[in-house]
Amino acid sequence: VREYPSPLQSFRGYVRDDDGEALFTVTGLPEGGRVRLATMDAYSGMVYNVSDEGAGSSSAFTPVRGNMSAEPEGTPVTLRVEIGALQGVWMPDAGAVRSVTFDGDRADDLRRSAHYNESTGTGVVTLRLQEGDAYTLETVLPSEPSDEALASTEFAPLRMPKQVGVPQSFADTASKAVAEATTPIEQVRALQSMLADGGYFSHGLEGQPLSRAGHGAERITSLLDAQQMVGDDEQYATAMALLARELGIPARV
Repeated sequence: VREYPSPLQSFRGYVRDDDGEALFTVTGLPEGGRVRLATMDAYSGMVYNVSDEGAGSSSAFTPVRGNMSAEPEGTPVTLRVEIGALQGVWMPDAGAVRSVTFDGDRADDLRRSAHYNESTGTGVVTLRLQEGDAYTLETVLPSEPSDEALASTEFAPLRMPKQVGVPQSFADTASKAVAEATTPIEQVRALQSMLADGGYFSHGLEGQPLSRAGHGAERITSLLDAQQMVGDDEQYATAMALLARELGIPARV
């Protein structure tokens, strides 16, 4: 799976080239529910991608079957996904998927080429999805505990892939941001607040403030060092994950 380009590299293209297009449609998702396209935990200094390192490697995919994700607890839901302008191997899903049922003329071929990573909740279809494809997911959406419930909870002891090419200044930036935090969840919220409250959101499209695409070390350094941070999901998600990792917080994009 590492031979495929990182899906994060396509983000600005979705925003710029597919504006007004329905990439895919999901029905059955509760209000506020999140759809996952991919999970990346390895940083090279140039790009975030999947890795072969760590427990539950983000590149450890197995063929889909009918009894996946047996352990996760939460709310069971049935989701219907219809593919529009989205193309590629990354399969939109949500929660911890237990089964995938494809339909349409390509159903058998899609099923044979579909793989899922139970550790990261990510699916791929090596045949590549295209407009008109559709599938049904039986999945479990996890409950989200409150900050109060997490007040005395430590970070999970996950062995994450080593980050490469991260500037030394990021550790100092992260440390300053969490200087007043006394619990793990407060550390996360402090990083979140630094980026959300101090940053300006722009895709850099026509009529918007300049915001370069990319999430390499130079781009994220320019984001964090600027008098006014300017970026979009690609830069802020990467910055959050890199700063968290500098503090020993297991974080993925």
